Amino acid sequence: DHLDRHGTVERYRAAKLRIFERARHKVVPRALGLEGVEFGADDELPAEPRIPGAHNRANAAAATAAARAVGIDDLAIGNALRTFPGVPHRLELVRERDGVRWVNDSIATNTFAARSGIDAYDAPVRLILGGRAKGEDFAPFARSLPPNVAAIYLVGEAADELGAALDVAGRSYERVGTIAGAVEAAAQAARPGDVVLLSPACASYDQYESFEQRGEDFRKRVEGL
Repeated sequence: DHLDRHGTVERYRAAKLRIFERARHKVVPRALGLEGVEFGADDELPAEPRIPGAHNRANAAAATAAARAVGIDDLAIGNALRTFPGVPHRLELVRERDGVRWVNDSIATNTFAARSGIDAYDAPVRLILGGRAKGEDFAPFARSLPPNVAAIYLVGEAADELGAALDVAGRSYERVGTIAGAVEAAAQAARPGDVVLLSPACASYDQYESFEQRGEDFRKRVEGL
């Protein structure tokens, strides 16, 4: 995602390591064996986080370890985990309407991030994909989509590329062109218990100035249903 600024993966890694090396206190995954405040994604927590997804639980474990390290008690930590709803555009629950959850994950601009969002739900997922491709091979992503992805709506420039990968994977989809079209199509087809998930696996720059603007458009249209 950041090679346009850093040029190479090696330079990006070096920039991140400089930040890490200069930090006075470090919160590190236990499995790495590094010195610092350790955490594990499966650590016992004072409460389960309100935000769904294994990746968010790992973040909650890291935050819990950091909070404990500075003396915050488990009662306060547990209350925060139970009540913190997350931040906009990151698995943001925009609305629940007639038993259907509408979730804005517009920040998921690559396939790894989109898959993390999809995997946060066991319910049937109606997935909105597309935008401007970043040069990723969509084939592994298309092949690995889980059975609970019940419908796929394609938007933006990458629709042809995504469609080709989905065709090979034997997955059906609907070309809707825009976020407005996706919301309309999903609203007509969704049933109670479904999750309509904007987790597009692409950049937003074909139709929007930023992923935030894309997420705001999704939110506006969902709230207008």
